Amino acid sequence: MNKLRKAMMVLGVILATSFSFVSCSDDGPVQMGQVPVNSCRVTSNSVSIYWSTVPNENCAGYQVVLYQGSRENLGQEVTSNDYDNRTYKATYGGLQPATVYTVAVRSLAGEKSGLTDGDFYYRQFATAPLISVTASNAAFYEPEGVTSDGSWGKVIRAKVTLTWPEQAVTSAGGYELVVKLVTVKDGKETTSNVGSFSTDKLNVTSTVADGLIPGRKYIFSFRTRGNGNCDYSYSDYADVTYTVPAAPAA
Repeated sequence: MNKLRKAMMVLGVILATSFSFVSCSDDGPVQMGQVPVNSCRVTSNSVSIYWSTVPNENCAGYQVVLYQGSRENLGQEVTSNDYDNRTYKATYGGLQPATVYTVAVRSLAGEKSGLTDGDFYYRQFATAPLISVTASNAAFYEPEGVTSDGSWGKVIRAKVTLTWPEQAVTSAGGYELVVKLVTVKDGKETTSNVGSFSTDKLNVTSTVADGLIPGRKYIFSFRTRGNGNCDYSYSDYADVTYTVPAAPAA
């Protein structure tokens, strides 16, 4: 019995020493957890970044760093900003179209928390391409309509073929076109929408703008469409000004 009691006492001393050692090793600072980037809303020249928040005294805020490059090769730092612990999004403009960027977000420890800053969470994204149309091959025809004197009869109108390069970024959801007629009044130009075109297919590379008035100026506003998920918005419009040629003499 004495031998058993002595063995148990020795084991107790060993365990106590072991527990004491683990406790001492955990006395150092504890790191803040990672802050995940939930989504990115991307256009051809901007991004809105949304991250999870840690709204307590341990977190002083967040650092967001934007790089022009991939996650594997971050490349040039575009901007770095700090935000308070209740901010959950940031928007950055002036980006290059059809370019890969990476955003890095981390939590910043409060001064009295006894913690260290968290590790960066990285998320890569690509801006949308800025695509414009090319107008060509004006073809004239004579439908019935309101003539210049206000009567009903034959009028001359034009069809113009609009083309654009096929989309290489498969995350896009097609294309959208708005046709605007330019009117000058009192020396000032105004525009009015007179037609539109849209498609959810990437392999469509042309359409026809119909019913255009010879000699008048139009603006063709073209952009890539979003694909319906939260990581790809509609791109910005690329405007092309086009004046329809005068109708050939009868």
